Amino acid sequence: MKLFEWDEQKNLINRQKHGIDFVAATAVYDDPNRLEMDCTQSGQGEIRTKTIGQMDGLFIVAVVSTDRAQRIRLISARLASKNERKHYAMRQQGNPAQPRGSNMPITVERTNGAVMQLMADGSKRAIEDSTDWARLKAMTEQNIDAAAQADIDNPPLTDEELKTLRPVPNPKEIRKRLKMTQQQFATRFELPLGTLRDWEQHVREPDSAAKSYLRVIAKNPEAVLQALADPL
Repeated sequence: MKLFEWDEQKNLINRQKHGIDFVAATAVYDDPNRLEMDCTQSGQGEIRTKTIGQMDGLFIVAVVSTDRAQRIRLISARLASKNERKHYAMRQQGNPAQPRGSNMPITVERTNGAVMQLMADGSKRAIEDSTDWARLKAMTEQNIDAAAQADIDNPPLTDEELKTLRPVPNPKEIRKRLKMTQQQFATRFELPLGTLRDWEQHVREPDSAAKSYLRVIAKNPEAVLQALADPL
C-alpha cells in the first residue's frame, strides 16, 4: 500500500492540460523499473522528484511529486517526451517492465492496483479515474512535446538531466543479493525492522534520504558496515 495526496484543483488543471487524472498516475509507482531524479528548482521550497515509468502498461509518463509526511504528493503528470521514452526504453534492455474541483487535498491509497480515497472520518471510498484515454492515444509527438514544454512544473528533461535518472532501489533485492534475512539486514545496517518490512511489502515508500542510503548499501555494503562499526 502506498499513500498519495494532491490538490484536486491541480488535478483538474492537469486533466485539462494533459488528459491524465492523478488517480491513473499513481500506477507509475507500481512500475518496478521506473526511473527518478531530483528536479527541485530554486525557490520551490520543497524537494521535488521526477519519475518516469509505465502507467498501467499503456503509456510511459513523467510524474513530478514531493514527499509530505510519508505521502507522495502529486504535482504534475504528462506523457513522457520522445527522448524521455527513448531513455526509459534503453534503461530497460534486459530488464522488461512489469506494469501493472476543490482546493482541499485529496488523500488516496493504492494497494495491488486498487485506488481508494481516504475520508476525514477514516472511511474509504472508490475514487473515479477521469483520465481521457482516447485523447492520450490520439496525441502526436508534436502534441506530446508541446504539452511538456508548456508545463512549468514538469518540463521535458534535457540530455544532461536524462543522464541523472536512476532506478529506484529495491530493498528486497538488495537484501537478497547480500544473502541476509530481514532481521540480519535491519540489524547490520541499523534500520528499524518494521520499516524494512513496510518497504518490502510496499506499505511505505522509502523517502529521499532512505533511497540514497539504500543506493550506498547496494554499491558498497562493506564500506557502510565498516563506517557503522567505527566509533565516533
